[in-house]
Amino acid sequence: MEDAIHQSDNLLIIRLQATQLEDIVERKLIYFLKTESSPSYLLDQLYKPVEQALIEAVLRWKEGNQIQTAKTLGINRNTLRKKLQIYNINPVNLSAKPLFRVGRELFLTQIESLDLLEVSRFKFCFIKKEQNQENNLVQKFCAPVEKTIIFTVLRHFKYNQMKAAKSLGINRNTLKKKLSVYNILWKSRRIQTGA
Repeated sequence: MEDAIHQSDNLLIIRLQATQLEDIVERKLIYFLKTESSPSYLLDQLYKPVEQALIEAVLRWKEGNQIQTAKTLGINRNTLRKKLQIYNINPVNLSAKPLFRVGRELFLTQIESLDLLEVSRFKFCFIKKEQNQENNLVQKFCAPVEKTIIFTVLRHFKYNQMKAAKSLGINRNTLKKKLSVYNILWKSRRIQTGA
């Protein structure tokens, strides 16, 4: 099977329909970690565009109905309202039309200018066809992205939780909770590194 992401120096060619979002986010994250002397707020920079795009897509699919949107996302309505404010999303202004032509498959970009919001919007424009009545879409699509970000940052900082938490833009207790949720074995570096 052909690779879904080709990388040549600083150029990415992504076969969007065949690529998992967490793989695209991981490429961008690795670039950040290599080029930034002290990367910070990585969780905000890399996770939030994916979550925003998912909320927009489900709102379009549910024609602006916030109750159905919250149910499909697997969050409560108050949480959805807060996120709509955070991302400045107006459900009334969202049209039912997808943002992209369905035939578009390849995405060509320089890795430093890779726009995760645009890529995520494209990935989620197919959501109505693929998901039918499935719920908990935040768990299905966003959780793997967050897990990838946390694990990659931890690995980069050789499992030093203080440095990883600072770079992610969260405190150490929040990081510990997330490690527990995602069952990331941070105590045993041998298990993680294969040493």
